[in-house]
Amino acid sequence: MNQQIKYFNDISTFERSPLQSHFKVFIDLSHNRIGLDAQKLSEALSNCNNLSYLKLDLQDNKITDQGVSALATCFEDYKNLQIFKLDLQSNKIGIQGAIYLGTGLEKCTNLIDLALNLFRNGIEKQGALGLCSSLANCINLKILSLNFGQNKIGSQGASGLCLNLAECNKLSALNISLGENDIGPFGTSNLIMALSKAPKLLILKLHLYSNKIGDKGAQLIRASIKSLAKISNLLLRLSDNQISHQEIKKITQVVLKMKRIVKYEIIYI
Repeated sequence: MNQQIKYFNDISTFERSPLQSHFKVFIDLSHNRIGLDAQKLSEALSNCNNLSYLKLDLQDNKITDQGVSALATCFEDYKNLQIFKLDLQSNKIGIQGAIYLGTGLEKCTNLIDLALNLFRNGIEKQGALGLCSSLANCINLKILSLNFGQNKIGSQGASGLCLNLAECNKLSALNISLGENDIGPFGTSNLIMALSKAPKLLILKLHLYSNKIGDKGAQLIRASIKSLAKISNLLLRLSDNQISHQEIKKITQVVLKMKRIVKYEIIYI
């Protein structure tokens, strides 16, 4: 019988609950400015070692690398966790915080479905590479959603993190947002080529809005997208990249010729 998801919206109530009896939990502390109380939350979460589902909404809380380190420590005990949704948007997480997060997540050995939102932080190239290198060690990961928008990742960071994700051998569905990261035309092409190396990837949703791709990048996309031979479901979000309608049309024509494509969407407005 499926257990119901237990909902909490303050740390104190969660602390007083029967922590070891929880199997599915949603904790919403968004916009609460918890800051260093991340340590307090971590101490409570460390007692929830029977969780199979966890959703944590911690966006806009002034959480620093130190706070992320505290949270990541408790992940080491989550041997039964299969679905994890973690929202850390608009905090103060830097390079080291992203690495701490990856170190914790790779200990979740039974994780199947992960959604991680780090939009508008400061993880940069090194943080993104370190985090995604750790995710490659989540050997059972099949469904992955990542939002790395506005993190100063750059061209090499974007292609490098995608190379790391391609090492997730069971990954079948990837939804990744890299908007506003100054990736440029060559970075865009290289990251697509990197993702083509993922052995079981069938569903790819790639959000690359506001990355200075231009028509030059669109031409490179046409060439690199052919490498996604196994993809059956494709979404490309290319808005605000100064790509002409003519080049979008040419990309669409290439996609239509891909033999396994069943569903596709190209967003450019």
